[in-house]
Amino acid sequence: MRCPKCGKITGILSGDSENKYKCPFCSERFYDSGEKESMAELLKQFADDYGKDILLNTARINAMLMDYVPDRRKDRKLIINVMRENAVNELIGLYDKNEDEILSGIKKISNRIAEDICITESASEYALISVAYALGLNISEQPSLSVTDTAKPPQKTIFTKMMRLSGNEIDEKCNAVGFRAYSADKNLTEITLPSTVTAIYPKAFINCINLKKISFTSALKSIGTCAFEGCSSLESIVVPENSVYTVKDGILLDKMTKSAVRAENRRDRLKYTIPENTERLCRKAFDYNHVETVTLPRSLKIIEHDAFYMSLNLKNIQTDTGNRNFSSYEGVLHNRRGNLLLKYPPAVQDAGYYFEDYVEETGYASFSCAVNLKTVTFTGNLRRIGDKTFEYCTGLERFMFPMNLVSIGNYAFYRCESLENVIISRNVVEIGTLAFAGCVNLKNVVIGENVKHIGDGTFNGCPKLEITIKNNSYAEMYCKSRNIKYKT
Repeated sequence: MRCPKCGKITGILSGDSENKYKCPFCSERFYDSGEKESMAELLKQFADDYGKDILLNTARINAMLMDYVPDRRKDRKLIINVMRENAVNELIGLYDKNEDEILSGIKKISNRIAEDICITESASEYALISVAYALGLNISEQPSLSVTDTAKPPQKTIFTKMMRLSGNEIDEKCNAVGFRAYSADKNLTEITLPSTVTAIYPKAFINCINLKKISFTSALKSIGTCAFEGCSSLESIVVPENSVYTVKDGILLDKMTKSAVRAENRRDRLKYTIPENTERLCRKAFDYNHVETVTLPRSLKIIEHDAFYMSLNLKNIQTDTGNRNFSSYEGVLHNRRGNLLLKYPPAVQDAGYYFEDYVEETGYASFSCAVNLKTVTFTGNLRRIGDKTFEYCTGLERFMFPMNLVSIGNYAFYRCESLENVIISRNVVEIGTLAFAGCVNLKNVVIGENVKHIGDGTFNGCPKLEITIKNNSYAEMYCKSRNIKYKT
């Protein structure tokens, strides 16, 4: 048989299965038809061999792909970059959906990731379908992609990390600052963009923790998603007369999309009122901010995930009484109806929180890093605890799940290090991936008969844990397959 890569003919090919081979000369993996093994098949093999938890470990997946397919660097980088954007957890959320719903969900995730990391939607979909196949999601569509689709064709002269040869000076031949161009540059403290720059790509200045001031020119027309993510010292954003951007009351605004892009982070500025006519609060707009009180305008319609990421001094979120989308109850943000709790300010000093009677669901990371919180009292109407709801609530000691609860999301109680005992109420049918992972003092969890799905890694990092199972053969099989101590 002839290897499709190196062309050598040999009868000593090592077979992984009945019709799959690996060349002993160049390590190319292929089928007896000569077709290369797909990345989706490789990822599925990893998941089958090591468990689906392996797909959450991007560093290990990257190393394994380097070993298995060292020549397919472009595909490997694409898959890993997409997985790093929380893709696996979002795909896991599509379990138990029908194929149309799964493909629709993949499309939505694909659109977000394509914008966030500056790749084409076809490339993003290819990577997502490959991972979805490995996870065992119910889809018949197979990933297909031309290698030329894996990156957006350069439309501009883009300033990249490799071009930084003269300190913070940007080559004036460039008219865009590229994706992650200044990623984690600790030496960058101040920068003025030249008049040639009309675009800043997503995450261009991510984790430039010492960047204090950035000055734009009137030529700037677009700023990518999370361009200033992790810029915890950014206290001054200067924008001259500009048709697209302006700074008002310390907040960078996109006038075209009516979005609040980024708030300045000044230690002496503890209150922000988002200007009227703003309709969207962008992701990471207030990340690592010292703000204590934020007031949302009547016009606001959308708050993106992680808008207040790591705003650990936040104590109070207020809304204009005329806002039709959001409401505030004692400083805690809800949707207008009040049935969805969106954000509990993490710096609230109260040791206990009592849910309002009308709350039916908690939003993404709604209580994240509320380290002062020790007790939570749920009401009978709560049905769903969302993804990452109580992550890093390290002081949370006790609560009792309400009887109407049916779902506990991914990472819901991740690293709740003071939690010791949990009784899963009888109507719960699913417990998400890594829901109680890192709860190092968790000793006992009681799982009832109606639980039908427990995510991968749900109890990882719980060395003291023993699970009590009540008449549930699925839960028994789950514990046995993962060597988790249990009793019936």
